[in-house]
Amino acid sequence: MKPKPEPIPFNPESSINFGKRSRGKGFCVSCQRQVSLITFDTAIIVLCVNPDDFLQLLEEGKIHRLHNSKGRILACLDSVKKETALSKRKAAQSGDA
Repeated sequence: MKPKPEPIPFNPESSINFGKRSRGKGFCVSCQRQVSLITFDTAIIVLCVNPDDFLQLLEEGKIHRLHNSKGRILACLDSVKKETALSKRKAAQSGDA
């Protein structure tokens, strides 16, 4: 079994530039506000999960998905930040951090 990669240090308060492809804003129905959008690939890297685990988070509604103005399906950055913080808390409580 492959060891889990080290998480990328992520500060939810920091300003992040994810590049042209993923820039954008949209209204997240779950968050009930305007949010930044990121690609699924970027969300997977930030969360440090494999694609199957990411799809599970989407299905559970922990990561919010929405369409941008060009019809692309993207992730709500706020939900990714929230899930990252929850994962860090769980790891700290279990003594993994």
